[in-house]
Amino acid sequence: MWTVKLNGIPERLQDMAVTIKGKVYSFDAFDDNSSDSDERDHLIDVYTFDPASYRWDIVPVEPLHEDEPINIMGCSVVAYGHCAYLWGGWNTSPVNFVHRFDSVAMTWSRPEVRGEVPRPQISHSACVLSQRMYIFGGLAYGFIER
Repeated sequence: MWTVKLNGIPERLQDMAVTIKGKVYSFDAFDDNSSDSDERDHLIDVYTFDPASYRWDIVPVEPLHEDEPINIMGCSVVAYGHCAYLWGGWNTSPVNFVHRFDSVAMTWSRPEVRGEVPRPQISHSACVLSQRMYIFGGLAYGFIER
């Protein structure tokens, strides 16, 4: 077994990651070493990992006020095209909205969704199939969803 020591990304707790065009995009959640009580109001940092160079970089994201998500743990993330979609999770309460990160423009947005929006959930799974994001499992209001 071998390991490569890397620098450039802080230790995080409950982060989410997807692969877009050969790079890993990691969306941080909570800093496991933080004693800062304002950590829950921290905007999500975005990091990329390039497996060709073994390099981590922080992505300079232009803040978009209400469009940029604050730290959310237990959410799901999927990649579709050049975008990553985060749904659900928990901050100070469960949430059930979608955030889209555009890896070309390096911006966040909240796309308008149609249809019945699922109840807020945490610790669920998601995937993309035929241009649709499917969400399954997880906890909603403290009960296990089946």
